[in-house]
Amino acid sequence: MTIPLDNLTRAITASMNEMTAGAIEINNAVQEVHEITGKNKKSIENLAEEVGKFKV
Repeated sequence: MTIPLDNLTRAITASMNEMTAGAIEINNAVQEVHEITGKNKKSIENLAEEVGKFKV
């Protein structure tokens, strides 16, 4: 049994659309992680500055 070309084309298009949506979600997650990383870095720098004010 053969699958008509138009059905195959629709299936491929649907799969490509799913992959595109997945790639967009991954990109958004990576950007969010990047923002959080930047905030953490700033917090660590602030903490190190504050701790540096103490003498042991």
